[in-house]
Amino acid sequence: MNGHLSNVVDPKNLACIFGLAGAAIYHNLETHASGTWEDNHSSAENFHRVYDDIMALIETIRGDPNLLADFERMQQYIVARGKAIYRGLLE
Repeated sequence: MNGHLSNVVDPKNLACIFGLAGAAIYHNLETHASGTWEDNHSSAENFHRVYDDIMALIETIRGDPNLLADFERMQQYIVARGKAIYRGLLE
């Protein structure tokens, strides 16, 4: 896979991607909590707090051999699926 994300993301450690994406999704959902868009003035501190919470959860997962095995399989699946989609776009 020669796309630019594969040059900067370790396919065996997607934790930072999960943290960043999770924090972004959280803040977007938070703006729609009332059913309408509201400007919630997301700050770097709020974003970082959610990111830290997600990373702490991932560390908990890494501490449990069963959860870790599932987490690693999920990462492998995501990378394999991404590569398959990328190859499909090139054909």
